[in-house]
Amino acid sequence: MAVEKIREPEEHIVKTVWPSIAAFRLGRWIGRVWERAVSKGPWAAILAGVFLAPLAAAAYLWRLRPGGARRYVVTDRRVIIMEGIIPKEVAAVGWDEVDRIDAQPQPGQAALRAADVVFFKGDQPVLVLPGVSLAENFVRLCRRTRQAFLDIEALRQRAAS
Repeated sequence: MAVEKIREPEEHIVKTVWPSIAAFRLGRWIGRVWERAVSKGPWAAILAGVFLAPLAAAAYLWRLRPGGARRYVVTDRRVIIMEGIIPKEVAAVGWDEVDRIDAQPQPGQAALRAADVVFFKGDQPVLVLPGVSLAENFVRLCRRTRQAFLDIEALRQRAAS
């Protein structure tokens, strides 16, 4: 009985995420100011909100500028940083090149419910995704996707031998 060769399926997108304003220095500053204002009470939060809202809107629109427009794409094989109105791959790392995935909040990101997501090979970071909103959920998705990739690769190797 002949054994069929296992076809390599095409790459499929699992999720696309746009970075929050917490990816930028101005956004992290807004987060730090907002955190302090909220801790001082409702009146300070209202006053800070009036002051910070136009800055936050400007930071939001800045991330969508034609030269930027950065997004993070999780596929069944890798994580990709895409940039530009017409998406162009800037950086990528395959699931087989990653040992560990962590969310590392920077100052000012916690108030914006964001963090930097870092992909490690051993102790060396191989890819950093700055300012990911709801980073713990994104990390959980990446870990599950990576594990699925590794399980499928193990099955392919077993079938090939």
